[in-house]
Amino acid sequence: MICLAGELGAGKTTLASGIGDGWGAREVVNSPTFVFVNEYGNAGGGKLYHVDAYRLRDATDAESIALPELLSEVNEGQSAILIEWPERVADQLPPQRLWIDLVWVEESARRIEVTASGTRYEVLIENLRKM
Repeated sequence: MICLAGELGAGKTTLASGIGDGWGAREVVNSPTFVFVNEYGNAGGGKLYHVDAYRLRDATDAESIALPELLSEVNEGQSAILIEWPERVADQLPPQRLWIDLVWVEESARRIEVTASGTRYEVLIENLRKM
């Protein structure tokens, strides 16, 4: 569960594409703005869901795109999910997650603020710091 927050043009989709590459997505991860959810597979049979909540108004809208079902798969360890504009559906999100804020510094620079919630993600961040 990775939440990507930030203003328009901050680089959320670019970061999602890089995460998809690292995860082994067979296709290029791109913006699902007009379809809300894109699904990608990898060679190991895993699924990566990329959700764009920009046009969702609230948690009720999240139900209309089957977000609870996608989150259920994530919780069971069957898939991974990236959510752009997670603040719009925060009430539907599990408490354990990785939250990444992309903040404009200047035209070609961003600051990345990462917050881990839950043991799994706290360990992940600690391991990244050690690397």
